[in-house]
Amino acid sequence: MPPWEACFVTLNHKHCLSISDVSFPIIRITEGPYHHFFGYYDKSPWDIDGKRILALEVPFMERLPKFGDKATIGVILTTENFTFMPITVTNAWNWQQGCMLQWLPGKRDHIIYNDFRDGRFVSIVMDIESGDRYVLPSPIYAVSHDGRKALTLNFERLSVTRPGYGYVGALRYKLDLRAPKDDGVFLLDIENGDVSLILSLADLAKFKVRPDMKNAVYWFNHLLFNPNDERFIFLFRWSAEIGGPRKTRLFT
Repeated sequence: MPPWEACFVTLNHKHCLSISDVSFPIIRITEGPYHHFFGYYDKSPWDIDGKRILALEVPFMERLPKFGDKATIGVILTTENFTFMPITVTNAWNWQQGCMLQWLPGKRDHIIYNDFRDGRFVSIVMDIESGDRYVLPSPIYAVSHDGRKALTLNFERLSVTRPGYGYVGALRYKLDLRAPKDDGVFLLDIENGDVSLILSLADLAKFKVRPDMKNAVYWFNHLLFNPNDERFIFLFRWSAEIGGPRKTRLFT
């Protein structure tokens, strides 16, 4: 079968489709002078009706964000000539994953995103129609499919150990980058704001120890719930020094 042909079988019939038989027009939906993006591929910017697309707007793209750099959060209206409508701003974002901006499951007009307020990283739930919002005491990394809870981690640690994925904050150079007992993966209750540490870096640093784990720098990354929200997957990583070669273990 040629690499450009896809086939499938139904009962006694074989159907093949060549890529040349299908046309998908590509159109630009934002305009300058500012730059627009969304975030990682594990989240969808589209609302449930396919009429609104979440996006971030920033005035630069040639460097990593610094502490205090703001990004404008908005929606692109597909029914109004792809107009970008600003909603609010965030002080917690990066190029790889944005501000974890997404539609909150179960809430038609609600979004959730990360921000920096009153000296700490938080997350915000906002009704974009009414403007009503409330602040949760920690940022989010992965939201459950029912929209009731979220997994999270220390984004300041991540900004040091994996630049491009974390957020630069005021505590950047005061972090314990080894294996503290009070840092790791946290579970956030989106409905009442309760936050609990469910897995510490100290726990994983003692699991099946290898010689290259001694006095290493540790961090978590890429948290994700399974489809029924009963388990989650994550990466545990370590390196002998910041910016050096890293090792990775996958857990669930």
